[in-house]
Amino acid sequence: MPANYHLIDNKFLPNILSVGLIPQQGKRSNLIGDHKEAIFYSEGYEGVIAMFFMMVERFVQYRGIYGDVHIDAYRKFMKMAEKKQQQGLPISETLEKAIEREKRIIDVINAVRSSEDWRSFLGEGVCLRLDNVQEENVEASEFTFYNSWTTLSVTPKDISVMVLRNKETGAQLSSKYNIIDYFVSKTPLDSMRKLLYDTDAKESKRESHLLWQIMSRYYSDNEDNIRSFFAGYDITDIPLESYLQRKDDKSRIERE
Repeated sequence: MPANYHLIDNKFLPNILSVGLIPQQGKRSNLIGDHKEAIFYSEGYEGVIAMFFMMVERFVQYRGIYGDVHIDAYRKFMKMAEKKQQQGLPISETLEKAIEREKRIIDVINAVRSSEDWRSFLGEGVCLRLDNVQEENVEASEFTFYNSWTTLSVTPKDISVMVLRNKETGAQLSSKYNIIDYFVSKTPLDSMRKLLYDTDAKESKRESHLLWQIMSRYYSDNEDNIRSFFAGYDITDIPLESYLQRKDDKSRIERE
């Protein structure tokens, strides 16, 4: 059974060590338009790869016409609401929900368009491994293997950080981007294509195709880096508490 993974910003790790992962609506769920309060995670290497590139895909879309469409829709709904108010008529619940939905999307679009690139928008962070996610309370969304979710918390003891170790030097890397490159190095592009196009869960062939274009371009542009991770690194996971302690010790030594 594949492991469950969750991408997270570094700044949240101390709080996660205290209380674990708590169901909530975050930046990445807003980015992909999934507004549930939940803990989202991906299954296996393939799941992490697909989720990561789905976020990049949505970033690209919001930079372009797709973002403009939502901006126009928001303005249209706001004008409708303003006209209702001027006429002394109540605003329907349907219109209120449409405005609220588009406002969330507009907030993401503004953040996307003010970022230099997708990497600066997604920020620095790590890839967590989640153990003992309570399966009986897990629900799969329409994207199944890469966008599964649960409404139950995950305790700190069930959370570890994925780390790469250089086989020659012993140097360790924990950036989520390095971890994704390692996962990519171990996952043939053809197998990702099959998953994207064959799963019944995908929203549309159009989205599958755009995601595939972004993913295959990444594989091609980063071929040398990906090859180095395949041959030169092993992967392991470190309990979150131990990982943060190592970070604290390293920072203290550097200050001294």
